[in-house]
Amino acid sequence: MIEFIVDASTAGQRPDRALRTVAPGLDRAGALRALKGGRILVNGAAASLRTLLAAGDAVAARVTPPPARAAHTGPAPALVAVARQHGFGLLLLDDQLCVVDKPAGMATHGATGVPAGESLVERAAAFLAAAGRTTERPPAAAGRLDRGTSGVVVLTLSRAAEQALAHAFEGDGVRKEYLALCHGGTAERFTVTDPLMVARYRPGAAKVKKLKEAATDFERLAASPTATLLRVLPRTGRLHQIRRHLRAAGHPIVGDGRYGHREDRGSHDFCLHCARVSFTHPTTGRALDFRTPLPAPFLAALKTHGVAWRG
Repeated sequence: MIEFIVDASTAGQRPDRALRTVAPGLDRAGALRALKGGRILVNGAAASLRTLLAAGDAVAARVTPPPARAAHTGPAPALVAVARQHGFGLLLLDDQLCVVDKPAGMATHGATGVPAGESLVERAAAFLAAAGRTTERPPAAAGRLDRGTSGVVVLTLSRAAEQALAHAFEGDGVRKEYLALCHGGTAERFTVTDPLMVARYRPGAAKVKKLKEAATDFERLAASPTATLLRVLPRTGRLHQIRRHLRAAGHPIVGDGRYGHREDRGSHDFCLHCARVSFTHPTTGRALDFRTPLPAPFLAALKTHGVAWRG
C-alpha cells in the first residue's frame, strides 16, 4: 500500500501519474492497471481515468511499493577533479550516461554567440577524452537547461540511452525539481497552466508556431518583503516554461534579463536551479536520484533579498 496527501508536486495530475511522482520506481503500466482496476482510492472512493487530484486529497493505492532507491556510487575523485577542470561537476559516469552539475552561464549546446568548445556537450566530450573514456557516441543532452540555469543535466553516451531517455522525457518517466527565486510575494502554492507558443523549425521550410498546453506547479519555501524562493515542478517541458509562467504570474525570476523586471535587463545568470532529477537507468533499470546544492551566486542573491532558507 502506498498512501500520500496531494501537494503542489501532484495536484492536477491523474492519480496513476501522481503515484509515480511520489514513487518514481513504480512501473508505469502497473500504475495505470491499478487505476483502471479500482485499486487507487482518492478520499476513500475509487478513482478513474477522469480523476484529477486537488491539493489536500488523500490517496491510497493498493500496489506493491517499488524497491528502495539504490544509492549509486559516486564517481572516483580523480574523475571529479578532471571534470572540474572542464568547468562542471560530475555526478555519474558509466558507459551509457554522464550526469553533470552545469554552472549558470554555460550553454548546453553550441549556438550563435557560444565560442567553439565552450558548450556543455563540447566540454563533456573533451572531459571524456582527457579521462581516457571511449564511448559509443559523443555526449548528447537528454533535456536541456537554459544558459543561465544551473543544475543537473543528463548526457547520454549511446544510442540506446538516447532513445530510452527521449521516451522517458516525453512521458512521465523523468521527475525534475527546480528552485527559483522570484520577485515579490506569492501564494503558498499555485499552478500556472497558460498555454505557450512553441516554434518548430524544419530544413527548407518556414518556421511554424503552435500554441501548446503547459502546466507548472509552484510551492513557496521561504520569502522576504521583496522576493520568494519557490520549489518548481513542471508537468510539461516547453521552451523557457518556468521563466514564462512566472512572468505570467507577475513574479519573474530574479536576474532574468529576458522575462524579468527592468532592473534585470542585461543579466544572463538568473536564479533558476535544477536541484533534482530522478529517473530509471536506461539499461540497468536501476532507480537514480540526483540532487545538487544551490550555487554560490544563487545563495548570494538569497542573502541580498533577505530570504532565509536552509535547504
